[in-house]
Amino acid sequence: MSSLKIEDLGGIQGDILLNGFPKKAQIFSFFTIRAAQAFCQNIQAVANSKIATGKDIKELREQISKLPKGQIIDLGNVQSTLQKGLNGLQNSAPSFVGGMQNEFERQQLGDPVFNGWNLNQNGGGPIDGVLLVAGINMNTVEAELQSVLKQLNIGGEVVVELFREVGTERASQPGHEHFGFNDGISHPQVFGINDSPSLNFKIDDVVQSTDNSNFVDPGVIVVGRQGDNTHIKPQWMNDGSFLVFRKLEQHVGKWNDFVINQWKNAGSNGPAQFGAQLMGRWQSGCPIFLQDQFDDSNLALRNDFVYGGFTAQGKCPLAAHIRKAHIRANFNASRIMRRGIPYGEDFQPGKPDVGRGLLFACYQSTIEDGYRFIQTAWANNRNFPSQNAGLDVTIGQGKATDPPAPFQIGTKSVNVNPINDFVTAKGGEYFFAPSMAVLKAGFNVGNVGARL
Repeated sequence: MSSLKIEDLGGIQGDILLNGFPKKAQIFSFFTIRAAQAFCQNIQAVANSKIATGKDIKELREQISKLPKGQIIDLGNVQSTLQKGLNGLQNSAPSFVGGMQNEFERQQLGDPVFNGWNLNQNGGGPIDGVLLVAGINMNTVEAELQSVLKQLNIGGEVVVELFREVGTERASQPGHEHFGFNDGISHPQVFGINDSPSLNFKIDDVVQSTDNSNFVDPGVIVVGRQGDNTHIKPQWMNDGSFLVFRKLEQHVGKWNDFVINQWKNAGSNGPAQFGAQLMGRWQSGCPIFLQDQFDDSNLALRNDFVYGGFTAQGKCPLAAHIRKAHIRANFNASRIMRRGIPYGEDFQPGKPDVGRGLLFACYQSTIEDGYRFIQTAWANNRNFPSQNAGLDVTIGQGKATDPPAPFQIGTKSVNVNPINDFVTAKGGEYFFAPSMAVLKAGFNVGNVGARL
């Protein structure tokens, strides 16, 4: 397994590293392939003219770093991933091969039955892939998507868009998800990229540890690189990454009612502190481990802390979302690169508590070590990291037959319904984002094209 250098970014799709696409709007366009041979031919031209590489994103972010804070450049960025045709991976990528939409995987993830899922309800064929298009506004994104679809359909009906999921930054709270919390702070850094002398500008304002505790080997995220040591994949998959997509509906009204009605039982000093204890950060992003009494916005982007022990309660509850999902105790092989964006209008009291949430997306070299492990071994496990620590109330999911799960805060606890009241999975699937070399070759590597 080889290391990764800045110079290698040109061979990797652009949303995977360096915080991914700068965006305020995004479309996930799910498609089916009608003519496989023509698709393989046409994707070559798309890869050469439309798909952003890691090198492109590095250069774009360098330009953005020179702009006033909060501004990005009006440019549509495109990425292509596949779900179809990548056979022979039963041993190296079993979750991907089985797909998210099968009964075994549903039970493992704790998802609701599939007849309540939004994805692909309009029929038209299987989901073969998804185009990710992101930019400064929906007009830019839509225009770029139509240009790509037109290019893919040269010569006839090659691909058909089955449906799309649309996300936009919340105008009322930029950078915050619908529960009101600053999102996307705790990204891992990658050896060879984020510590490269060639990266001579700030990617973001997050305060990172001065040691290497937040660094991961590149192979944790990118296939075939140093650190990708489990579930060995075929060589043609090198420099690709697996994408997990989840449509997560957030029930903001239920969340608000819970923190308002239960904060006294939890021994908290108010709803805001109780919400921070459930999440692990205050709404500004301030870690409760660093300040547990009030929301200190000066600490909003701090990522330079550890919890002082695997099972040490301390100021941050063991079942707090950010602690369940990233325990900060030498489990860096299970890190993921999150690339989510909110969807839906802001919640209004008295209005239906549906139709808004997060289009969750993340990258990893191995689904079983990344997202799936975090969800099943940590978030859904009421006995992780210690007996009766509780479920992750944001993404954790128990069984209907389970008793209520106690959420421990110091010497007190609040019972949480094992069936998540606050977040409902409405759809999802596993995809693979190939390297630029594979796309530019029209999948004419490792006999992949013949299997599409």
